[in-house]
Amino acid sequence: MTNNQKRAHDLAIKCIELSFNSKLKFTSTDADSIYQDLYRVYVDVYDEFLEALNRSYPDGMY
Repeated sequence: MTNNQKRAHDLAIKCIELSFNSKLKFTSTDADSIYQDLYRVYVDVYDEFLEALNRSYPDGMY
């Protein structure tokens, strides 16, 4: 994993934590739906952060 990949992962996790904090109070019947939503959001947010970090820091260092 590159530095930018690690940074993008960390940022994506924090964004999910902040945006889904209220949605994490769910019943077991909602669990599959919430987890699928979380995964989709993670992938989208991760990809966007990674692209931006690679533009700003092409060598992965700063």
